[in-house]
Amino acid sequence: MSIRKEREDMQLNKMEEINENLRMECIEPLEYEEFVDMKLKEMEHHVIYAEKLGIEDIYCSSYTEKQALKSLDKYKTYMLKNSENKIFGFVQLSDFTGINTGNGVYVNNLYVKENYRKMGIATSVLNYLTDKFNEVIFEAYYNIPGNKLYKDLGFVEIGKIYLKTNKC
Repeated sequence: MSIRKEREDMQLNKMEEINENLRMECIEPLEYEEFVDMKLKEMEHHVIYAEKLGIEDIYCSSYTEKQALKSLDKYKTYMLKNSENKIFGFVQLSDFTGINTGNGVYVNNLYVKENYRKMGIATSVLNYLTDKFNEVIFEAYYNIPGNKLYKDLGFVEIGKIYLKTNKC
């Protein structure tokens, strides 16, 4: 199945109303620059939390604008906005054949700008997705603060990733 086909199967519209103050809207070319800035900040965020665990995340630390733009072809990207088109962050999704149901969505990335965190935006997005799909899955690394939110919302950890590196 091609990526384009997977993106169509997700059954999401170009614009999805999450609540009266928040909507997900497919990214527009005029928003690419702001998206790239947020994506690079997301990668910086991962680097900081990796370093707290003594891990050097070369992928995130060397992430480029070109890679951010390529992710737009790989994932269905929605900007998180209010009614005045103020951008709070983004979410990138792909089709996921649910473990139990076949109707799932994979949250590849969920980013909320720092000055809009702790305002319920990520909670609203995740609640919306869990209402829309039978299963929502994502990976969370490095003990980021969002991990507590996921558990509070009822997400269950289904695996762990182990890493051992031999430094040169």
